[in-house]
Amino acid sequence: MRQAAAANEHGLPTPVYVFSFDASVSPWRPRYLTLAFGRLSARAFRLHDLRHYHATQLLAAGVPVPTVSKRLGHTSSAVTLDVYGHWLPEQDREAAEVMARLLA
Repeated sequence: MRQAAAANEHGLPTPVYVFSFDASVSPWRPRYLTLAFGRLSARAFRLHDLRHYHATQLLAAGVPVPTVSKRLGHTSSAVTLDVYGHWLPEQDREAAEVMARLLA
C-alpha cells in the first residue's frame, strides 16, 4: 500500500488506482491495459504512453514542474525535468523573450 501512503501524504484522494478489478485496491498489470487498449484502438500504444502524454500536456500548459513531478510519483523535480525537459521549448522561448525585453 505504498501508493495509498504516498497519496495520503500529498493530500490526494484514495482509492488511488484508476484501472482496477477490485474497487481500486489492486492495479491492473500494465501489460493487460496495453492489450485492452490495443483492442480498442487502431493505433498501437502502451499504458506508459498515456503517462507521457499526461506529463507533457501538463508541462506544455504551464503546470509547475514540482506539481507534475508529484503527480507522476517522481522522487524529485530533477527526475521529471530529465525525462520531460525536452517538451518545454515554448517555455524556453518565453524565457528568452523575457530576457530580451529586460536587456532592451
